[in-house]
Amino acid sequence: MSHEDAPASATPAILHRDMLKPLDIVELRVAVDSWEAGTTATVLEVAEASALLEVSDENGRALEILTAPLEAVKRLDVPDQSRLEV
Repeated sequence: MSHEDAPASATPAILHRDMLKPLDIVELRVAVDSWEAGTTATVLEVAEASALLEVSDENGRALEILTAPLEAVKRLDVPDQSRLEV
C-alpha cells in the first residue's frame, strides 16, 4: 500500500508550532541524540520547527535538555500539571 492509499489514521499527524506549549508532555517518535523512540519528555520552549525538551527521571530530576524537530515528537494527553494539587 502506498502512502497515498494509506488511511488517514495510519499516518501520524505532524505537530505544528502552535500545537505545543511549554509543560506539554511529549513522546519521541524516533531516536533523538541518545534517547530512544518512546522516551517521554517535557516541553520547555517551542520554536518554528523544533522544541526544547527536558528528559527527567522518575523523581523529576532533569537528565538532559535536548532539541528535537517537531516531527520527531508526539504530544501526549495528560492532565494539565498546573491544576494539580500539591
